[in-house]
Amino acid sequence: MAVAVLSSLLTACVSRVGTGPAPTPSVEQPPPSGPVAAECGTADVTVTGALTEKPRVTLPTGCAPPSSLLALDLEVGRGPAAVAGSNVDVGYVMIAWSDGSVLDSTWSGNDNQPLPVKNLGHADVINGWNLGLPGIREGGRRLIVVPPDMGYGQAGNAQVAPMDTLVYVLDAVDVTSR
Repeated sequence: MAVAVLSSLLTACVSRVGTGPAPTPSVEQPPPSGPVAAECGTADVTVTGALTEKPRVTLPTGCAPPSSLLALDLEVGRGPAAVAGSNVDVGYVMIAWSDGSVLDSTWSGNDNQPLPVKNLGHADVINGWNLGLPGIREGGRRLIVVPPDMGYGQAGNAQVAPMDTLVYVLDAVDVTSR
């Protein structure tokens, strides 16, 4: 009996093959998408050059810009560590993730003066610096990758394109507590 039921089911399935168009699915399926590139990390960014000299930065290809703030000490200083409320004088270079161009640098021009960051955590700088600089020690160098929402966002500015991720290499020249 079981063999007869199985045989009639197979016959019914086989007899439908090639008898007309395939049924249309009732729900439209999205087109297949290509592979999504993984987000880059600090290990994907290459920084060369001696401390206190303008660093050379090479950005990766083949991975997406990070969507969260990344910070990595490239060289740990021996002086005091920056904490909330500290004043930190930094030498820095700012690079656009979108095209790798140097947008700003304290090593540009003739003065080579560090930028004073007053009252860290509440300083008049982008949020990525207020969140990414605490812990840097005087005499140290840090890589900070700043997503758009912690940088210049939708508006951008005269140098930064809207929604660009920014890469900074910062040298802590002086760290003082208030």
